Amino acid sequence: MQPARIIGSHVTQEQFGDAWPLTVPAGTLHAHVFGQTAPFSVALTFETADGTVYAANGIARGIMPELPPLYPIWQETERLPATEDMPEVVLRRDLLTLLSFGLTLAGIDHAF
Repeated sequence: MQPARIIGSHVTQEQFGDAWPLTVPAGTLHAHVFGQTAPFSVALTFETADGTVYAANGIARGIMPELPPLYPIWQETERLPATEDMPEVVLRRDLLTLLSFGLTLAGIDHAF
C-alpha cells in the first residue's frame, strides 16, 4: 500500500524543549497519509541523522512492519523492578507532543 502523500519536517530537541521525548537531538518526522479524503490513516515515522527510520505510532507499526519501533531512541524515565507476579516495567517520556505535531503535518489538528 502506497501513501497518498508524505509530509516531512525536521524537528529538534531545542524546538520541543522539555517535551522532547527522544535520546537523539534531532531528526525528521514524516507523516505518511493514506487515503484521499477524511478519515485519513496517518503513519508517523522518525528518521535519525544516520538514516535509521523508526515507526513512531501504531499505524506505522501496522502498515510498515519492516520498520523498527521507536524504543531504542525513546527516553526512559524510570525502571520498575520485576516482582514475582510482574516483569520489569520501563516507563518512558510522553510522545504526545511529538506525535501531535506529526499529525498537524498531515493537516489533522484534533487527533486526541
